[in-house]
Amino acid sequence: DKRTQLIGFLSEENVDVLGLQETRRTADMEPIHIPNYEVFESKPEKVGRGSLGIALFIHKNLKSERLDGSENMIWVRVRRSNKSFIVCNVYIPTANANGKQSETKKELKNKIKTYCKQEENCNLIILGDFNMRPSILKNWIRSVGVPLETVKLDENAITFRGQNGSVIDYILYKGPNLYFISGSVSNEFEISDHNALLATVEYYSNVRREVVKQVNR
Repeated sequence: DKRTQLIGFLSEENVDVLGLQETRRTADMEPIHIPNYEVFESKPEKVGRGSLGIALFIHKNLKSERLDGSENMIWVRVRRSNKSFIVCNVYIPTANANGKQSETKKELKNKIKTYCKQEENCNLIILGDFNMRPSILKNWIRSVGVPLETVKLDENAITFRGQNGSVIDYILYKGPNLYFISGSVSNEFEISDHNALLATVEYYSNVRREVVKQVNR
């Protein structure tokens, strides 16, 4: 049972924020209920290329509010006391998804720029399946024109177990208050053909430092 496996993973890893891509859940399905988590979903009418569904789970020890969303991305503001950051869960389709890859990349780029213009010191985390190798992602980040950092992984890390293993899943971030400890990959996430990408973000402020667990797969 995938729900039971998911609950076990959240508990074992002490996850505060979880992004899932390719959920294959359609609009007619009942909402997901996971104890102690707010669940935000984007579900297509029908599963197809580039339309596979995504979900973002936020632990209830954090306040969360959906800001925006579309078929392949969900934007949520997360708060704890006077601290705030924006999380985006994104799925960028593969190149053979009827043009949806370029559409989603363009949409993501525009949304990043919009939020950064709205908030001068925006704390932003973008996590998900980018379907881009590291060198291609680096060029795409450069094209965005916003100083995004990538959570570092071990040089031998693999996030996607198919195609002889590759890295196509990432956590990107920017903001004066965010600092990520190097990420790690867990192959214990058996409900997916992707490994789980884990990282801990530390939130620095003038008052004290708080720690939030982060995962994208």
